[in-house]
Amino acid sequence: MACVPGLNALIFSGHGGPGWLALPLCFPVLLVNTYRLIFRPARRTRISPWRRSAAISLVYLLLAYPFAVLADYRITKDSGLPIADRAFYRLMTFLIGPILPLWRTTR
Repeated sequence: MACVPGLNALIFSGHGGPGWLALPLCFPVLLVNTYRLIFRPARRTRISPWRRSAAISLVYLLLAYPFAVLADYRITKDSGLPIADRAFYRLMTFLIGPILPLWRTTR
């Protein structure tokens, strides 16, 4: 939703829109769904649930980065809200994000 030009002004506004509250819940929801995948499998497959959950988590962490950079750019460009470098990615990966080093760019 942050990548859509008109919608990001409403959801991620400077006064604390609902998107800023929901964003840190993305990765914990992924972890809860992974827990459900491992301990309550729906059917038997050839792929181990542990291997599948590790692959899902890794793909999420890798795909979240380009979308977070795009969201940072769109929010800063459309609404003029200054966002710290890679803050969106740090929030999307809430449990892991705060321990990541801060990146500095020349924006």
